[in-house]
Amino acid sequence: MLNSILYLQNQHPNLTETFVSAEISELSRRGYPVAVLTTQINAEHLPNIDYNDRLVEVPKTGSEQNDIANLVETARQLQPSYIHSHFVTESNAMGFPVAMALGVPFGFTVHAYDIWLRGSRLEPEVLNALGNHHLCVTAASEGTKHRDYLHACGIPEEKLIITPNSVDSRRLPPERRTPPKAVKNIVAIGRPVPKKGFFVAIDAVRLLRLQGYDVTLEIIGGADPGKPLGPAVAAYASHFPSISACPMVSNEEAIEKIYRADALVMPSIIAESGDSDGIPTVLAEAMLMGVPVVTTDVGSITDLVVDAKTGFIARSGDPASLAAQLIRLDAALKSEPEAKALLQNAFERVQGQQEIKASVDVLEQHLIRNIPGLRK
Repeated sequence: MLNSILYLQNQHPNLTETFVSAEISELSRRGYPVAVLTTQINAEHLPNIDYNDRLVEVPKTGSEQNDIANLVETARQLQPSYIHSHFVTESNAMGFPVAMALGVPFGFTVHAYDIWLRGSRLEPEVLNALGNHHLCVTAASEGTKHRDYLHACGIPEEKLIITPNSVDSRRLPPERRTPPKAVKNIVAIGRPVPKKGFFVAIDAVRLLRLQGYDVTLEIIGGADPGKPLGPAVAAYASHFPSISACPMVSNEEAIEKIYRADALVMPSIIAESGDSDGIPTVLAEAMLMGVPVVTTDVGSITDLVVDAKTGFIARSGDPASLAAQLIRLDAALKSEPEAKALLQNAFERVQGQQEIKASVDVLEQHLIRNIPGLRK
């Protein structure tokens, strides 16, 4: 099995990393031989990808030295021209050692925890050394804030590209939903971790109800018992009849729930640990489906959501601000011309920068310029 591009991922595929699978699938559709080398195949998610025959597992042995040696030997047999990892922590731990051993160019895409979560992130000094290595040709990121951070770490300009989390519209309903007439049924979705700001969303809906708005909120994934805040989010939501939290559901069921909602709220905050969202993929998915969005200004979210043009932006961590933006959305939806313009602008913005074809165009052109041996 010969490949021009080899992805190295710690686990693959993942339910919350559909953007990685979408990118790999699109490169394959464009004719590039692509394979994925991973230390753990998540078998339950294999039905969500279309390249199972290009997925190679090299299980961990308990010895870091042996693990790297096994990855190197397997990668050598695949003969890559380029090695890429989503999440720079994985690139540093897996992609870089393999690239060094094989003398192959490598790159990475940064997201959130891998550059912002203290204790788990790759520190600026290590990022500098990795990004300035002569074999590193790509330092990709979701958005402007990410790119500016990498540049501040000293990574050369010519290696920096922005490739927002890819969204494959073929996974979504073929028709955009009819514009809602008001904000009544709101959904939020994500893992119950501090940066998602679910407690802020709950309090914002409580404020709306005090002001006479008949709204409900469902937090999809908020009640996952195995995640840090799952029990706490579920317990807090249970105090209010209009608010519910459930464990994470399948991709298909999540899309259906969002499609039926009047609005998607993404109340992202910067956690005390420094962790922050980048650009949550679900925002782009909702915007492609015709579901209006209200979110905050953390990470690179404002690259995608422009206040009052493609959605509404609240102050991070501020329930009153989030409630106020939901009221602005409700008013906009009551004007048919304004609602149509908002949702059309949102649709076009995603198509222009985050839909799979637009995002992979940027990556493909960068790789063509920098890797002469890249082949289809």
